[in-house]
Amino acid sequence: MTLDKMMRDYQVVAATDLASTLEQELTGIAPYLGQRQFLTAIVSDSTYSLGGFSGNPIGLNIQYNPLSSCIQVDYTGMPHFAVFFHEMGHNFQGGSSMLYSFFAAAPLVGTPVSEGFANMCVLYTQRRIMLANDHLGLGSNAVNALIGPENYDTYPNFRDYLLGRLNDYEKAPSINSLDEHILDGMMIVICDNYGWECLPRFYSIFLPVTDHLPFDPLHDAPTFLVASLSAAFQHDLLPYFRDQWRFPIDQAFYDQILPELTRRAALRDLPRNTASLEWLKAQ
Repeated sequence: MTLDKMMRDYQVVAATDLASTLEQELTGIAPYLGQRQFLTAIVSDSTYSLGGFSGNPIGLNIQYNPLSSCIQVDYTGMPHFAVFFHEMGHNFQGGSSMLYSFFAAAPLVGTPVSEGFANMCVLYTQRRIMLANDHLGLGSNAVNALIGPENYDTYPNFRDYLLGRLNDYEKAPSINSLDEHILDGMMIVICDNYGWECLPRFYSIFLPVTDHLPFDPLHDAPTFLVASLSAAFQHDLLPYFRDQWRFPIDQAFYDQILPELTRRAALRDLPRNTASLEWLKAQ
């Protein structure tokens, strides 16, 4: 299938525009001062092989490997929506300097969190489209490319893979072996148990505000991450992260920062965050 036919048949522009709206809803951030984001194809040679990269424009490789480019899944001909949405997720998250700094520099968890939460943008978006009765205006071809069984990184397949990675990790848990896919498996467990609608509350902690944190989030990054998630999901998640998944936690630091993180997590507690499908359709 040619790329222009793929663009038409799978509503690539409409689906990606919808994903942009959903990722802004999730993060509360408008990258590049709200300017339009562009996606562009790049071609690699034998010495330079890159997948996708964030920025504006987002770069998508069309010769990444023999099985799949970053634009089109070769064996199905469908768009590689997960790559589009992942790189776009980096852009949204990079729109908060505080969040970008934490993702870039946090000891032990920085890279897994940066890549893992870009994946969470993908999963959040795919899941929201899956749960909408009318799939938010997308046709059957686009919906199948996003949440159907054919592509390996549509919502059901990607979710199963991530939970499988977490299951392997739990056989010998150590934060030193943490990667983004294992962290995503953890996040799926937390979201399933305490509500996917709470995920935007995590990003609220990092929104640009006039006041600054009275502590350094890099001082004890694993503890800061777990406390942020506890604040966002309104449950003490130490039994998961400390006891089950073996995160090193500084209890005194956790207790110190939790009240402020809880305050910040509530900054976007609006009705649209819990019942926002109708709100989104009205925009």
